[in-house]
Amino acid sequence: MSRVPVVMVRIHGMSSFVPRVEDRAGAGTPEFSLGGESAGRTIVQSQAPREARPMRRYLRDRWFKFGLILLVLGSGPLWTIVLLAAIGLWPDPNPNPIGPGPLFFFTFWPAVILMGVGVVRVKWSRGQ
Repeated sequence: MSRVPVVMVRIHGMSSFVPRVEDRAGAGTPEFSLGGESAGRTIVQSQAPREARPMRRYLRDRWFKFGLILLVLGSGPLWTIVLLAAIGLWPDPNPNPIGPGPLFFFTFWPAVILMGVGVVRVKWSRGQ
């Protein structure tokens, strides 16, 4: 088993490591390996490894997902008004959002608590 050299690729300011594509002698088909023997086949990894997608465990938990939705729906209107006023698209440059302010106030801590319960449930279910 031979090691495949890894090349760092930059695309629009983002960098990632990809295996270098090498031509096999006389075969004319490029071959690259992601850690195993490819024996002339092209091996393509369809998903990132489990360590690269840690949020998926949390997003499957109902408590965490509900807390995240509550956080987005509760704070979204206020942050939308703040951002629109900051870039000048809101009619009032110094808004006093009387509706979205209390909505944010009453949904932020319940959302954080629900997300915390979800994190604890995921950690306990995995034995960590």
